[in-house]
Formats: sequence, structure tokens, C-alpha cells
Amino acid sequence: MTVRILIPLLIALCSAAPLVSATEYDHLFKASAFTHTDSGDVPYYFDRNRGALAINAAVEGHREKYARASIVFKEKPGSYTITLHAMRETDGECTYRLIVDGELIGTATNGETDTDYEIQLHQFENVKLVSGSKITVESNAVTNGKIPEGEGTAYARGRWAAVSLSLD
Repeated sequence: MTVRILIPLLIALCSAAPLVSATEYDHLFKASAFTHTDSGDVPYYFDRNRGALAINAAVEGHREKYARASIVFKEKPGSYTITLHAMRETDGECTYRLIVDGELIGTATNGETDTDYEIQLHQFENVKLVSGSKITVESNAVTNGKIPEGEGTAYARGRWAAVSLSLD
């Protein structure tokens, strides 16, 4: 590997922002493009350091509940594999739901990790989209009881960085 390739790769791997490449997908929608971030049981906030939507689990009423954000698909109709770029956290294994036009497409739960904020990809195949389809992501804030915090344990914040689409 040449130095010209190695240095940008090391910078990307060491940065706090998730490594998401638009060239691998037909469409890439960063979490910051999603709207109605307050339409779930609890709101999302935008985690600028990680380029992700997240739930403020410091608020006890936000724990174990789902936040929701949506985007309107305005691209070429077809059957797509939709990939959610979720972020693992050491303090909990969050669950994500993908909804299209009000229909639950599927759910996925992050695996355990020893490294915070690494990307975990969750794929949903053969999803039919037309121009105007509403793509919605929901996630929850949960604890696995492993990381002490105050008088309880820390909560993962249901972070996710992007949704990508590839034509099937």
C-alpha cells in the first residue's frame, strides 16, 4: 500500500465521524437529511461529533422508548436493498426499525461491542420504493447493565449515521 493511500485511510479510521462512502451505493442519505426528528415516542438530537441521530438517554423518560425520523424518497422507483448504518455502543444493544410508507419492513438489533461508535450495517432486501415513498427509521435507547453510571447503568443512545440504497 502506498503512502498516498495509507495516510487518508488512517485519517478516516481514526476520525470520530463514521466511515460512509457514497460511491458504494446508488443513494446515500446521511442522518442529518432526515426530518421530523421529534415524531416518535421521544425526539432525536443530532450528534454533531459523530454525524448521527441519537436519543438523549440522560433524560430518564427517553429510555426504552423509540425515536423516529423520516425522509421522502425522490429517486428512481425500483426494488432496493436498504442498509442502515447504525452505531454500536458498549453500554447497550439498540434496536432499529425500518418503515416504508407506514409499513414495518423489518427490525435489527446491534451486536455487543467493546468499541464505541463502530458502524454496524443492517440490511433490508427487496424493498419496493416509488418516488414519494416515505422512509422512516426508529431506534431506542437501552442499557445492557454493564457500564455503571451514577446510581444505575449507562444507556446506549440508538445512534445511526446514514441510510444507503442499492438497486437489487
